[in-house]
Amino acid sequence: MQMKTVAIPGRYCNYERVTVANPLNLRLCDGSHFEPRHEIVEYAKYERLVDDMSERGWSGPPIVADVEACRAVTGSHRIPAAHSAGITAPAVDLADLTEKCGVDLQKFVARYGELEFALPALCDRLPSRITDAYGLDIY
Repeated sequence: MQMKTVAIPGRYCNYERVTVANPLNLRLCDGSHFEPRHEIVEYAKYERLVDDMSERGWSGPPIVADVEACRAVTGSHRIPAAHSAGITAPAVDLADLTEKCGVDLQKFVARYGELEFALPALCDRLPSRITDAYGLDIY
């Protein structure tokens, strides 16, 4: 996975440097305040992430989120870990990601009733290299 270090508007300072995998070069935003999909379920994973982020900062795929709703699709452990480590959680908008891949997000949401139910079918339509790079391979 190709990583790139970029500056994004940060939560704790004017701009913060993060290292992200963003093969579609989507606009990054601060996802630190986004609501995770679920609570922390793997505390050992969360603690490892806090230690790693405290030492190295952010490194890996950005959070994928419904930016308009401030709700994360990925990153249920990474968002609180970034908060605990005092760093910004970079995020990309799911709408931008699907548009760049030629997939109509609203069509899937309309068909399944809400985003949560649409995610598995939606992710099946995205190229596997994109679901892998953005951490959407969990659906």
